[in-house]
Amino acid sequence: KDIQAPKVISSSFIKGDNSYIIQFDFDEQIQIHNWEESFYISPPLDNKVQKKVQARSLIINIEDTLCNESTYSICLNSCIKDNNEGNLLTKYFYNFSLNESLDTFSLSGSLKDAYTLDSMEGAAILLYDINIVDSLIFQILPNYIAKTDKNGQFNFSNFDSKAYNVFAHKDFNY
Repeated sequence: KDIQAPKVISSSFIKGDNSYIIQFDFDEQIQIHNWEESFYISPPLDNKVQKKVQARSLIINIEDTLCNESTYSICLNSCIKDNNEGNLLTKYFYNFSLNESLDTFSLSGSLKDAYTLDSMEGAAILLYDINIVDSLIFQILPNYIAKTDKNGQFNFSNFDSKAYNVFAHKDFNY
C-alpha cells in the first residue's frame, strides 16, 4: 500500500513574453486537492494563476507583472495528492526570482485564539509596509502573505529587509 505523499523530483521556470510558466514534476501521478483554499503566491499577484495537471506534472501559468526586485514563494501545502491512495503533499514551497539573487529574510510563528489559546488553522498572515495604517489593509494587497497550517504555524521565507506590520485574519469578515 502506498503511504507516501508525492515528491517533487524536478521543477523548471520559463519566462515568456507576458507570462511565466513553472512546472513541477512528481514521482507519481497527481491530482489537485483544495486548490482554492490552500494555494497562494507571496507576494500576492493581481491576477489568478492558471493550473493544469498532466499525469505526473503540475503546470502553473502566471500572466501578471512580476517585480524584478522581489523573491516570490509558491505554496503547494495541501494542494496536491497522489492519484491512487490520496496521500497529501503537506509542505512544499518553491521560491523564485527574476534576478540572480533570492531575498533571504524569514519569519515564522504560530497563531492562537486569544481567548481559548487554540491553534488557528487556515488563517491569513499578512505583512504590510510599516507606513500602511491599519484601515488601509482592507483596500490594498499586502506585501507578503502566508497561511497557517493545522497547528497554527506560518512561515515567510522570502522577504526583504524592510520593516513590516503583521496582521492576521481568519475569514473574509476579518
